[in-house]
Amino acid sequence: RLQVIRDEKRAEELEAKVHIPAERSKYIQRRDGFVYNMVKIEWKPGGPKLGLGIKHYQNRVLVSRCDPGSLAAQQLAIGDHIIDIDGKIVSDKDVARDFLLKSLQAQGFVTCVVERPESYEAKHWTQQALTANAAQPPSVAMNSDVRDIAARERIKMKERNAAAKKPGILGRTQKSGRVQIGDKIAEFVIASDNEGKNLRSVRK
Repeated sequence: RLQVIRDEKRAEELEAKVHIPAERSKYIQRRDGFVYNMVKIEWKPGGPKLGLGIKHYQNRVLVSRCDPGSLAAQQLAIGDHIIDIDGKIVSDKDVARDFLLKSLQAQGFVTCVVERPESYEAKHWTQQALTANAAQPPSVAMNSDVRDIAARERIKMKERNAAAKKPGILGRTQKSGRVQIGDKIAEFVIASDNEGKNLRSVRK
């Protein structure tokens, strides 16, 4: 007899992972206490409005409002982190809003990879993020090749700075003395002529 014990939470995570295409799941930086899924929002003329409010916090676009009966309320929840929109990573609310509206107007639907808090700790973090005031705009997420190039350049800069501070083998060169001209006159006898006569003084 075989008894199967199913971990519902793990099953939900695996099911969500299956629904996310590989080319889009690579953008996910998985965190404990969160589940991931891809949602599709469809829009029709004369139908419900989008009814979505978003904000950005620490390079994340978070859902801050879902109006009742709206398109957003059908697929999203307050606190959801929108990772990408139609395969394009978003970290700024204005950019995300522009992508959403253009996709809905052009093709009538939009797909988003979403990170949703499940554990108490994850929900607590999300609540703090939603109530926080972002003092600075988010930075733009860099592609992996750009991050690699930037890392190599930082290493080169550190090596150059270390080489510039390295002391020379012979040490520092001592400064040479200065030549000074004084007003004091000194006379010295340097020679005499063959006849034994004293040297004559000359005009200065």
